[in-house]
Amino acid sequence: MDKSPKDCDLTEHILFPTDFSKNAETAFGTLKEMVATGIKKITLVHIQDESRIMPYLKDKLHNFNQMDTERLGSMKKSLMEVGDAEVEIILRLGSPTTELLRIIEEKSISLVVMGSQGRGYIRELNLGSVAQNLSRHSKSSILLIPAVRE
Repeated sequence: MDKSPKDCDLTEHILFPTDFSKNAETAFGTLKEMVATGIKKITLVHIQDESRIMPYLKDKLHNFNQMDTERLGSMKKSLMEVGDAEVEIILRLGSPTTELLRIIEEKSISLVVMGSQGRGYIRELNLGSVAQNLSRHSKSSILLIPAVRE
């Protein structure tokens, strides 16, 4: 069922993808402020980039998953301390853009909050590739938090 513009609530279900970069940390601060104002449903996501892990780091994937699950759990706890939100954690292996677009569809995400540049960004670019691809292809709205330039 399609929603009419008057029924659209951008804060109904927020997706927060993270690569644990400095910019993602800044964006998480924005998400925490949003939760403090009453956001009720959030999905925290980290995608293990298959192209960086396979095949050479495949034997370390379990360790990466364990460490990243703990990081996401800490983020969840932090959000729950500032508001009364339902927080889900997703950790997947694959192409970050493809997996995030899939989650946006699966979870009927209304808003994606993310940093404009992740770990792999090139200083001269304004957007990282994942942010750019989501901005171009996502059916949900995207709130990009700019990187702090030093």
